[in-house]
Amino acid sequence: MAFHPTSNLIISGADDRKVKLWKYTDSKAWEHDSLYGHTNNVSCVLFHEKLDVMISNSEDKTIRIWDTSKRVLLDTFKRDNDRFWILASHPN
Repeated sequence: MAFHPTSNLIISGADDRKVKLWKYTDSKAWEHDSLYGHTNNVSCVLFHEKLDVMISNSEDKTIRIWDTSKRVLLDTFKRDNDRFWILASHPN
C-alpha cells in the first residue's frame, strides 16, 4: 500500500487481483473504489509523486498505469519471461 503525496488517499493491492483506493481521516479509512484488470495477485502499488497516475504490478507479468482522477487504465507493460517484483518512480 502507499499514501498519496498530497490527498487523503491510500492505494492497495492484494491477492484478490484488485487495486483499491481508500479515503481516510484521522480516525478511520474506507474503501472508495476498486480497479480491475490484473489477472493474478497484485504485488506492488504506488502513486506517482508529481503525475496524476497510480502504478501497479502483478504476478500476471504486467505493470499497469491508472489515471488517478478518472480511475481508468492508461497503459499496460508486459514481460514475457518473468514478472516485475517491485516498483519505484522517478520524481520527474
